[in-house]
Amino acid sequence: MRLIASNCIVPSTTLVDMYENLDGSPFNWDDLFPGFNSGGPELRRKYMSVAIDQGSTKVTDLLECDTTKVMDAYRLRDPRLCQNVITPYSHYLGTDAGSNPMDKQFVLADPTKGGAPMEAMAFIRNSEGWNSYFWRKWIPTGNLDGYWGEYNRTPYEFPLIRLGDVILMLAEAYNESGAVEKAVAEVNKIRERV
Repeated sequence: MRLIASNCIVPSTTLVDMYENLDGSPFNWDDLFPGFNSGGPELRRKYMSVAIDQGSTKVTDLLECDTTKVMDAYRLRDPRLCQNVITPYSHYLGTDAGSNPMDKQFVLADPTKGGAPMEAMAFIRNSEGWNSYFWRKWIPTGNLDGYWGEYNRTPYEFPLIRLGDVILMLAEAYNESGAVEKAVAEVNKIRERV
């Protein structure tokens, strides 16, 4: 079994790259941008990043980034990708602390071409300027009556462990103790879930 780390805070590029194309074929960045996989940060920044203004409020230049092509790299894959992950140049409803809900866009900003990458106004961007992601799940929508500023005060229950994990741990315990039939019954509970 291969575990995919999520960097504790954000989904890893390895995880996102594992989502297949709509036809079930493996996704490969080189199919869209030749040399992308071996090109290093500079080449990836060239294909993926735009320039922003000093106030980090708007895109000032697309540079060499074809944002539609970048968005299609995610939209034309397993639909669960965009349901689970906020991908570059996609939009979501969010807010800055104390403000009204607003449309936000995840922008990959090239830090060498204008404003400093940071969250402000209608954008959120990562400090690397390329290729990292954010979880879509539990993104608070709107100000939540002033609870936005502290995640420990938001009205979301953040699970520490999934039921499926608990069932699989029980199955493993049954298997290790020689109760193979009970182990199989627990594994089948996972297989039968919608």
